[in-house]
Amino acid sequence: MKMKKVLLNNQQVDVNQDELVDTQTQFVIVENVDDKEILPIIGSNGIIGYGFPGGKLYTNFIIEFDDSVYTETKNSAKRIFRGNIKTNENTFDVEIPAEVLCNASEFKKYLLTRCGSKIIIDDIAINKLIKVILKHNMDIPNLETKPLGWNEELTCYYTPNHIVTSSEIISVKTPILNENTIKEYKIGFKLLSQDEFEEIKTFLVEIMNRDFILQLSFIFSMLPIIYPFLRGHVKNRPFYYLIGPSGSGKTTIIRWMSKFYGEFNHLLSITSTATALSIIANSMKDITTPVDDLKQENLINDYSQKSFQTFFQTSADEHTRSRATTSLEKADEKPVQGVIVSCGEDLIFTEASTIARGIIVRLDTRLFQPEEMANIEQIASDFSGLTPRFIQHVLNFYTKENIRERYNMFIKEFRAYCEELGLTGSNLERVHNNFSVVAVTASIFFEFMSEEFEEYQRELFFYNLKELMVENYELIEEYKPEVLFEKYLWELIENKILVLRDVDSEFGDSRSARDYVGEFQIIDNKITVVIKISMALKEINNYLRNQGTVKISNSTLLSILHKAGKIGDPKKDRYTFTNGRQTRGFVWRGEIPAEVIEKISGNKNVVQSKSDLSSNIFSIRSKYKITDSDEPNNYEEFSKYEEELEARLS
Repeated sequence: MKMKKVLLNNQQVDVNQDELVDTQTQFVIVENVDDKEILPIIGSNGIIGYGFPGGKLYTNFIIEFDDSVYTETKNSAKRIFRGNIKTNENTFDVEIPAEVLCNASEFKKYLLTRCGSKIIIDDIAINKLIKVILKHNMDIPNLETKPLGWNEELTCYYTPNHIVTSSEIISVKTPILNENTIKEYKIGFKLLSQDEFEEIKTFLVEIMNRDFILQLSFIFSMLPIIYPFLRGHVKNRPFYYLIGPSGSGKTTIIRWMSKFYGEFNHLLSITSTATALSIIANSMKDITTPVDDLKQENLINDYSQKSFQTFFQTSADEHTRSRATTSLEKADEKPVQGVIVSCGEDLIFTEASTIARGIIVRLDTRLFQPEEMANIEQIASDFSGLTPRFIQHVLNFYTKENIRERYNMFIKEFRAYCEELGLTGSNLERVHNNFSVVAVTASIFFEFMSEEFEEYQRELFFYNLKELMVENYELIEEYKPEVLFEKYLWELIENKILVLRDVDSEFGDSRSARDYVGEFQIIDNKITVVIKISMALKEINNYLRNQGTVKISNSTLLSILHKAGKIGDPKKDRYTFTNGRQTRGFVWRGEIPAEVIEKISGNKNVVQSKSDLSSNIFSIRSKYKITDSDEPNNYEEFSKYEEELEARLS
């Protein structure tokens, strides 16, 4: 209750400030009455405003601040005064920047913008009015803005309504950086009794044991708490992507994951722009950032596809610059500070490197019946009561050093596992990282839940996690640009969308050479195929422009195909057929699908010419690291070439 001294019938009395507007008697605040300064006058019958006691009113409103909030960032510092403007009939919530209160014209402009014609103000008194407003709000608390989540020292965790330390969960209103951006999601924790907490733990274990996907989803929900202890020590912060058909319950699971940090009655949508999502996700520091409705039809063009792919890449890498651009200028968007959890009907990513930054999970069937989901939905509102207890568990039993040691243990173990399976590739390190970050989180979560999980359940979880990450690796390999190029090349040739020309055909057609992506020749039921790589890549991307193109440059593609033994020297793009015809392109020395050969030739008996040529040459070149030799274009040259190679090696 706020009490103020007022003059009532020339007597000083204490009055509850909240009741002043309702009284039928005019009150005049006592301070400096004798100095005849402008004072806030509060009464009824239209008498409210700033003026002299018993004299002229210069306004029809007063301003009462609740607090002032100081915010300091790397580039600026500012203070906001929060409170309300009261007239006899209206109340307006206000947040007035300190610089506005230092400038009479800016102050008047702010008031008129916020309240419109509901207020009256006399220009003569404006400068004095600012002083009076500040003077009569001197007792307000001065607060400092805190970023959502962990402080820099990782010793306490802030939400708008709570501060969590190792020993306390303090209920206190805390101004959060960029709080208005995320206010609608009602971020914050619930305080549960010990009995309520134990009930939530038991319930959570019960539903998690229904399916590995639920185990993984709820454990991943705790990753925003653990990851800050690993920042700078690991390759990237993985995102979570749940793929499933409509009605499978994927959106519901993502919403449950977010309930550990607040109400989240609705999720961020891909129908927003990537820039808009980045602004919100920047404010969701150290919590899950749920993005819904990821499907190809919502990506209206190639720019939209690239933007969202960049959004996921940069969220994992924790910076704002797209890898796909050569510009060194950073984007205007602020870096994503939340952990992205998302779902959709399609895999919208077309780059292997983007897929490698995430954990991709397929949900093929509904895990719960509608009545079960409704019951879980009701209890999920208490999930946020578990999170502050988990934070305290981390603070009391772990340090940055031993969390990192545990990460190192998991990544060493998983590397050995992948080596046994013979997995290789440029993106494999990201898969190792993703497994280890989740494994660390899972191990701490299991310890937090104590005896709620049986030992065999924990072991089964880690086994399933390894299997999932191997599936993710295989998915990454499928989306390598050179793999996609070869896949679409033969598919489009088989379906006659891309055309090869028979160099021995006596019957030409009206198309010119640039209408063909290559040529072929059949001799003794053996086919030689020459592909114009750059033209094929261009035509494939034109065909796929609404589905996500093959993201690779022509020179890089040539280099990769050459190293894989699929084509010869990238510098030699001419070939001479046996009939003397010369053409630009590369003899395809990789395997051509039998159905494609049949489609091209119209003959089931035709096979690929020189099918063993590529592997023989490539095995010799790889074994002895020969990279600068010319390769043959026909059988006669091959024997001579092999002899020269063996001679050089000896």
